[in-house]
Amino acid sequence: MTTPPHGETIAAMDGATRVVRVPARDVVPAEEDVLRLAGSASARSRPLVRERVAALTPLLVSCATPAYALAMYAVETAAGGRLALAGGRLLSFGVDAIGAAPGALAALLCTMGEGPDAAETELAAASGPLDAWMFDALVLAALESLELLAWQDAARRAGRLGLYVGMPLVPAVGDLPPAAQHELFACLDATATGVSLDENGTMRPLKSFSCWVPLVGEPTGSDARLHLCESCDLEACRFRSR
Repeated sequence: MTTPPHGETIAAMDGATRVVRVPARDVVPAEEDVLRLAGSASARSRPLVRERVAALTPLLVSCATPAYALAMYAVETAAGGRLALAGGRLLSFGVDAIGAAPGALAALLCTMGEGPDAAETELAAASGPLDAWMFDALVLAALESLELLAWQDAARRAGRLGLYVGMPLVPAVGDLPPAAQHELFACLDATATGVSLDENGTMRPLKSFSCWVPLVGEPTGSDARLHLCESCDLEACRFRSR
């Protein structure tokens, strides 16, 4: 294995958690993203949405504490195609869930903190459901912006090792079992971000997101699942680059 100039190797990826705290103003979303998540993109609704987003954005900036945690592991393919992380931890999913054997896996956790959950409840009581609904969409769009920052961080770190980020794997979605959520929390320092997980797999604060990110060599034509983005026409997807 060729060692990059900075001395890192895939084999040395041992799951040390990197925690990054991001100023809330840096994840304030675009109006279009809030419209998409609010489910109201009509021309008639735009003036109202623009007004409410502008009014509620200072609340988002004042109450949110965005942060993400990233832990990257070298992996091996174990018996039956299951994946084993550096250190010997055997995961409940394997190569079939990814579409190709990854060189490494990243556990990724993003959160907007406890403040937005409390603020949304207070808005519903004081201002009614419309403001609470708009604030919910605003915070979710900001969470997407945070996810993108974390995704780019993982991509840069993978790139230094000659790897590429594959499709995100969300626990209990698609081929990934619910157990993958508890495994993810066991593989990084979630407490450093203030996020906890109950026995049912629900995260607190609610405005949080987690996924596994496979880090792969340049995908070949046979790695069909790694090429989903190339054929996708979903204009509003947060992972779209062009």
